[in-house]
Amino acid sequence: MNCKNANREKGFDRFSECNYNLHWSFSNFNRILMVAGHIAQLPTDSRVLELGAGSSDLENVVKKNFKRDDIKFTRVDGDRRYESDAKITVSDITSEEFNNFCTKQRPFDAIVFMEVVEHLDKKIVPLMFERIANWLVPEGMLLFTTPTPPDEGTFEDRVWPDDHDSEFTFSEIYGIINKGFKINKELGWSLEEREYNKLLESDPVLSVMASKLRGAFPESYVRATIACLSPVQANRQVFFVCKKRRVANGRFTQT
Repeated sequence: MNCKNANREKGFDRFSECNYNLHWSFSNFNRILMVAGHIAQLPTDSRVLELGAGSSDLENVVKKNFKRDDIKFTRVDGDRRYESDAKITVSDITSEEFNNFCTKQRPFDAIVFMEVVEHLDKKIVPLMFERIANWLVPEGMLLFTTPTPPDEGTFEDRVWPDDHDSEFTFSEIYGIINKGFKINKELGWSLEEREYNKLLESDPVLSVMASKLRGAFPESYVRATIACLSPVQANRQVFFVCKKRRVANGRFTQT
């Protein structure tokens, strides 16, 4: 598929061939492009650590779409290995062994932590963010996404699939990250059916925009666009762009 946007901004004007489920594709594609776009703005020869729960095409998007071959990726997920022969899974990133491995590396300029935290034991999550802060250079960048119960879980607080250990509300995860990171941007990237319909019924601007897009674009593209423009708390998926604080804004864990 070859897509071009009106601005023809470098990196966003051509996409590689891909197969995907339409209901997920555009929102997920937006997420990867947004993250890749921020990484592409890093200084020359930057180092990126990508912590994932599965395979990812982020590195290829950064290199092919944004022409940033100089950026070095260290990617850890179920398909990759580091140093030893043992495969790294999402549970391994919480281990002391992995913490020691990352601590011994030269600090990373950016860390990508997408769609992982919901698979972890909720008790270890504050410690995980504390470690991530330690692995970054001063004022290093954290790019973070996770599913959250929409509207602070007003209508339901357990909306995750069976493979999710637990999920944080928007306020909960914001509060944890805010201790060690300044959150420079917060964005929603995926709406559920109920929230999508409520927004179109209550927000005339979004409703008009959706009407103008329909017919020219697939419905999934329309929904992905409305998600990015809607209040972040209404979204099922959130995206934070964060900068490491030079001085922590509180304790990640209680002593």
